[in-house]
Amino acid sequence: MVDEYFGEVAFFSELNRQATARSRGFTEVLSLNKENFKETAECQSYPGAAKTYREIHEKLTFPPHDYNAIYAICYLCG
Repeated sequence: MVDEYFGEVAFFSELNRQATARSRGFTEVLSLNKENFKETAECQSYPGAAKTYREIHEKLTFPPHDYNAIYAICYLCG
């Protein structure tokens, strides 16, 4: 699988991590700290990134939790 992500729910919301990831082979992991991202997006010239983050944050954090905002599909109910 290419371009798979994990930790996106916790990154964009105040919710706890929802899943665990395992790799069957070589994996390159990149980490992005939420606070550093928000600080960079807000304080520098990335108003689009800050706006998008806030929009996704609102959709995931408050009921009804809209996981479509991050293109997530429930593995139980589809």
